[in-house]
Amino acid sequence: MRDGGWKSTTLIVLISVVVVAAAAVGLFWWRANAHADRVNEYKSKTTAAWNSITGKASVVTAALMRVTNPDDLSAVAAGATALKKEVDSTSASLKSSGSPAGYKDEVDKETAALDSLSRYLDMLSQFASKADSAEVVSNRALIEDRAREAQDDINDFLTAAKWMTTKMPGDFYQSGQTLQAAFQPPNPALEADKQAVYDTVNTFMNADIFHQNTDLLWSMLTNRLHTGFAYFNVTKDKLMEGWTKAWGEHKPVSYYISKTRIDFPSPGNATVKTFVYLEHGTPRIEDIRLVYEGGVWRIDSYPYVGWL
Repeated sequence: MRDGGWKSTTLIVLISVVVVAAAAVGLFWWRANAHADRVNEYKSKTTAAWNSITGKASVVTAALMRVTNPDDLSAVAAGATALKKEVDSTSASLKSSGSPAGYKDEVDKETAALDSLSRYLDMLSQFASKADSAEVVSNRALIEDRAREAQDDINDFLTAAKWMTTKMPGDFYQSGQTLQAAFQPPNPALEADKQAVYDTVNTFMNADIFHQNTDLLWSMLTNRLHTGFAYFNVTKDKLMEGWTKAWGEHKPVSYYISKTRIDFPSPGNATVKTFVYLEHGTPRIEDIRLVYEGGVWRIDSYPYVGWL
């Protein structure tokens, strides 16, 4: 009887151990899955939020590029105000939900990025709304400091959040220059040079995006590009065969050339800030470089199809 009692007790103990172990494994599995779900939810919400933020930042950037006089600043103010509202909402949601285990550094950096971005947008909205020349000139350094702080914090966050692929447009942070340029008095000689550059780029992009006029495109390139094509035995027909593919998966449907962002870094050289709207996806912003050859401006770089 003693042996039978001992065996029964041992069996009960073993069963209890198995049950407790199974419960522990089950609890561990549940916690691991709950944590994984929390992490996936955080990543999904963060990605969606920043995709929306960068999309609206592109709208603000486009408004900045279109500024030629103080009246154009109202669109900048409206865009900055709308984006700030979304940024503040995203920040409040992040602070209330906290961070999943192991992601405190990412959440802390995202919080800092959202806060500094909100401060930058608040100042941009105020200056653009007031459209006061003296205030813009006296405070340009301040808004540029806010822009640099926002850019640094956002870059820190995006570097830490390795699953993120979104990027803020670089020209989004150039508002100080744009705001002040809105109040610059006209310079007839400089404006004539800018108009000539503008007309060249406009003709080229119109031939590309709306007409696919390969003969015209080919004729407007610099000697440097033609020499390079000849060296690699790239003919006009061969070059244009890959033109559409070079644009990538998103078809261009329209474009904008910023007259206020035409610069002459050296005699006979010009750079132009351009903006291309795509059928799907975020608009692209690129600098096009031109060289003055044979009495006319010619295209020396066209990053949209990979010519740098």
